[in-house]
Amino acid sequence: MWFLSQLLKVVGSGRRLTFVSDRQHGLLDALSVVFPNAHHAYCLNHLKKNLVDKLVGFRTNYKLCLMKILVKCAYALTVASFQHYMEKLRRIARNDRVDSMLDSLQNDKWANAFFREKRYGEMSSNAAESYNNWIGGARELSITCMVDMIRVQIMTQLSDRRAESRRWTMKLCPVMEKKLVDSLELAKSWDVIVASDTVLETCSCHEWQLNGFPCCHDVHALRSSGRDVYGFIDPFFHIDCFRESYKESVYPVPSSERFYFDGASSSVIKPPITKKQPGRNKKKRIPSRGENVKQIKCGRLPVEILVDNIADGDYTIIPAVFEMKLIS
Repeated sequence: MWFLSQLLKVVGSGRRLTFVSDRQHGLLDALSVVFPNAHHAYCLNHLKKNLVDKLVGFRTNYKLCLMKILVKCAYALTVASFQHYMEKLRRIARNDRVDSMLDSLQNDKWANAFFREKRYGEMSSNAAESYNNWIGGARELSITCMVDMIRVQIMTQLSDRRAESRRWTMKLCPVMEKKLVDSLELAKSWDVIVASDTVLETCSCHEWQLNGFPCCHDVHALRSSGRDVYGFIDPFFHIDCFRESYKESVYPVPSSERFYFDGASSSVIKPPITKKQPGRNKKKRIPSRGENVKQIKCGRLPVEILVDNIADGDYTIIPAVFEMKLIS
């Protein structure tokens, strides 16, 4: 709740946001309170892991088959297609635990056919996972060194992407420009059915509304009607928006060893006195809802060791997994 409240101060409440995350209990409870108008989509990768956890003891090929059908359910653009794959998933699984998991999911939070806000093709929270991996080298440092290392990484990334975008000459970012060209190439032999100057008959696959990018049918219809296709593509895919995102700079800051303090008017704030907690620092992420955390244990049996008795030559058998002591 605290973290989302701070995030609200940064992004404001005037934008329609879509969150993509796992089903962690804290997020489920707090998002609807702090961001009541935002949309919440479940990460598909976490749902796949949840499904595998329900299939303990089954063969790997069987698990992979069910995961592929679950992915088709998530990517299905029409309700009819979604229902087809969902019925197939339940029929092949024939598992009460799988049925219980599917019943607990809200379709409008993970399936494209029911999602009524744009998610721009983002079906998982891989962006956050990639960022966590990107700053992995800094997470073991002290807090000041960690922040400074992340600052340098972000400063370098912003500069590199500004320089890269200056070389682009098209209207869309390269990946989306290629997608547009491929759509035009695929549909160049198709016929367009025209109802009037402003109405054309095309598909109703829901892809345009969902991803903010026209499907190949809509691209061909727009081009055939003489309209500018770029004007119907969300601005987030345009180079101008990309450059706007990276126009700001992160500037160098003095190191902690070279801070300047005026003894007459400034006071030095010393770090708080803390006590290190027992045990190792936590490094594992918080598991998502429905995810089983398994502990890996050694499958070998305890090894029996013969320990000679120094006093009278007797010996005893002691399992190696316990503390070994000489027994008189």
